[in-house]
Formats: sequence, C-alpha cells, structure tokens
Amino acid sequence: MSFLYAISFNFQQIIAVLGLVQAVYALVYIAFRSGNLAKAWTVIIYFLFLVVALFSDFSLEFFSKYKTGIFYFSSAFWLCLPVLGYLICLQIIHIQVVIKLRHIIFVGIPVLFIMLMNFASITAESENLWIGANLLSLFAGSVSLFAVIYTLGKDLDIKTAKENVKQRYWLVICLILTSIGLLGLFLFEQSQLLSRADLIISRDILALMFIYLISTSLFRLYPQAVFMSGKKSGVFHDPELVSRLQYILEREKLYQEQNFGRKELATELGISEAIASELVNTTYQKSIPQLLKEHRVEDAKILLKQTRMPMKDIATESGFGSLTSFNRTFQEIVGQTPTKYRRG
Repeated sequence: MSFLYAISFNFQQIIAVLGLVQAVYALVYIAFRSGNLAKAWTVIIYFLFLVVALFSDFSLEFFSKYKTGIFYFSSAFWLCLPVLGYLICLQIIHIQVVIKLRHIIFVGIPVLFIMLMNFASITAESENLWIGANLLSLFAGSVSLFAVIYTLGKDLDIKTAKENVKQRYWLVICLILTSIGLLGLFLFEQSQLLSRADLIISRDILALMFIYLISTSLFRLYPQAVFMSGKKSGVFHDPELVSRLQYILEREKLYQEQNFGRKELATELGISEAIASELVNTTYQKSIPQLLKEHRVEDAKILLKQTRMPMKDIATESGFGSLTSFNRTFQEIVGQTPTKYRRG
C-alpha cells in the first residue's frame, strides 16, 4: 500500500502527464517525419517549450521544497507560448513564407526577457520580477495576437477559400484562442481572481485540449518525408504521401489556383521540387504540368456541360491564367475547342 501511495498522482498531475505524452508524440512526429525541418522548426520550438512547461507542472508535487522555484521556471515557458505562436501562425497563413530575421527579432527579444526575468525571480526569490515577467508577456502576447489577427483578416478570405485554406484558417483561430486563454489565466492570477493552484491546473487542461484539437491539422501541414531508395523509380512509395497528393488533387483541388505549379505542390507536400516531380511521375506516369493541365481541363469540361458560364469565367474557375491558355490547352488535350465541346 505504501508503494501505491508513493506513486499516486493527483488530478492536476494526470492532466499534465496526458498533455505531456501528446506533446512529446507530436514533437517527435514533426521533428523526425516532417521531411522539411527548415519549415517545421517554429513548431518544434513551440512544442519543446510546451513539453518543458507540462513536465515542470507535473513535477511540482514531487519537489515541494522547491515548489515556488519550479513554478517560476515552468511559468517562464508558459508565458513565452503566446509570443512564439506568432511564428507558427505566420507560416500557416503564408504556407510558403520564409521566416526572416525581423520575424525572429520581433519574437526573440520579448521571449528572451520573459525567460531572464522568470529565472531571475527564482534566484532572487523576487515576486516583483515574476509580476514583471507577467506584464511583459501580456504586452508582447497582445501585440503578437494583434499582428496575427490583422494578417489573418488581410490575407485569408474564409468566404471564398478552398478546403486547405479553411483548415489553415481554423488552425490559426485555435492558436489565437489558446494564446488568449493563457494570457487570460495569468491575468486572473495576477488580479487574485484565480489561485496559483487553479492557474496550474487550468493551463494544463488548456494545453491538453489544444494539442488534441490541432495535432491532426499540424500533421497535414508537415507531412512525412519521401524516402529515397535504390530502385529505378528513385522514390519509395510512402502511402501517406501518395494519399496526401491525391487529396490535394481530388479534394482540395489546389490546381484551381492559377499560380499553382510544381513549386507550390512541393511546398504543400513538404518535399523538394525534384522529389515532387519524381513522385508524380512514379504515381501517374506524367509530369506535374501535364497532370495539373489535365485536372483543370476535366473541371472545365464539367462546367461547360453543366453551366452556361462565360468561357472566361470557366477558364478562371478551372485554374487557367488566361482565356488563350485555356483554349490552347483544351484543344491540345480534348482535340476540339471548348465551344465545340459545349455544343456537342
């Protein structure tokens, strides 16, 4: 009985360890199976902070003598999450964006000061430094949220968006709500509307819900790598990657965007353009431009038969950059002009 008592966990620790397991799983998956670490590093850092925060909360009860110090330590990582979320949201909104130095400085400076102030509060045992770190996080997190919401409203139109854009939109909304929730919890604690114990369990529950809701969407944005083999095809058939390729073409229909080509397809798959070309060639025995043209023509054929839309509108809806390009490609693939096809 004494052994069972020694290893018993309270409710807060159970929530923390559940969140910790999910966060570690997501971190490992993204880090080792993303196929594009250059794009995934922002998410990796975010989940690293979340893992450390959850582990620290879990260990609070085991080190009651140092409970205040561990609380300050874990809070340093919790307080950085709303600011770090800006980089993830930026990449989700602009899937092809390269994080630049100004973005890193915008996030890095407040994160550095939040960490330093929290660590200083541990060594100096100063409540004032802890309060200062809270206020800095509230300010920096609010600025980051404003920047995300502004960019989201300006660059993602949910009313006319295609399926993949809608998924990104709701993923950003989830990140925004989580950041607001974290900032609100710390604000309530500072206003003495929430006890420290309630703050700990509330942030653990919030993290558990957040990880559960976004894990699937994150795995879509950072899919598995294509593994090279010694076969003549040059690409190992990764079922998940082939499935993602088919989903892009058949469900999301990203080729309906006029500028969607080899580079954009490779970005969506999280692989290089050369590997994307080889994957398409192996799967469909066609080049990427040829495959995209055929899908656009098939969509155009449906619109020609089922609607009375003008030719120019059909060309735009199908993903062609101009009416001339539409007519030429349609003639090349179908063997007759769009006008004759509609009459026939």
